[in-house]
Amino acid sequence: MDRDTLLSSFSKWGAHLNAILISEWTVETGEDKYVKKLHSLAFLLIFIDAQLNQRKALRDIVTEVESNEAFQ
Repeated sequence: MDRDTLLSSFSKWGAHLNAILISEWTVETGEDKYVKKLHSLAFLLIFIDAQLNQRKALRDIVTEVESNEAFQ
């Protein structure tokens, strides 16, 4: 699969996530109550990206997030 196709596909799949619904859910459950930086929606998008790019370990995800300015 071409890299550009993957990124555009990821954008299309991410667009269907209802950010308002996820925000309401996290407020109801108190998930993001004490979170300062990595909220539930960002966490979900990072792990979807890791699954699509077939990352094998959490270290691979951390390395990609720290080195790639797109995640910043």
